[in-house]
Amino acid sequence: MIDRQAEESSGVVSWNAEAPVPAARPLSDFCMERVGEDVVLFDAATNRYHTLNAVAYDIWQHCDGVLSVGALAIGLSHPREAIEAAVVQLGESGLLEAPEAEFESTMHRRRMMKLVAAGAVGAVGIPVVASITRVGPEASATSCKTVGQACKNNPCCPGLSCDSATLRCV
Repeated sequence: MIDRQAEESSGVVSWNAEAPVPAARPLSDFCMERVGEDVVLFDAATNRYHTLNAVAYDIWQHCDGVLSVGALAIGLSHPREAIEAAVVQLGESGLLEAPEAEFESTMHRRRMMKLVAAGAVGAVGIPVVASITRVGPEASATSCKTVGQACKNNPCCPGLSCDSATLRCV
């Protein structure tokens, strides 16, 4: 369970600065493409696309299951509130090795907007994760395949190739 503490005055759930942030799911779970400064990840297992801005991607790359919010804030030079918001968004999107149900963002987003309005966090420093689900019967038929998946009739994700002996993406 993720260690969180409630701030009674505002009702905001805040991350314990010393608790480890859940690890990021491995990049091999996704097809990745850079679009400008953003990163688009496609999760073939869930048929979901995730777009991370540079701040969110930077934070996601450093979620190792060992570092805390406080350590990430110091190491990455992002405000603690930005780290908290990113962790919640990444968790809700299924990009961390923790159940999505453990993350609640409504109050975090409101809190982040108040910090931007107060000038504590610049608008450029706000982490943004946007996710959409690919729908339709053609969705699973045309998805790229990740490591270990059969690639006889479907292409492997960028950066992978189809092993001719096993017909699996490597």
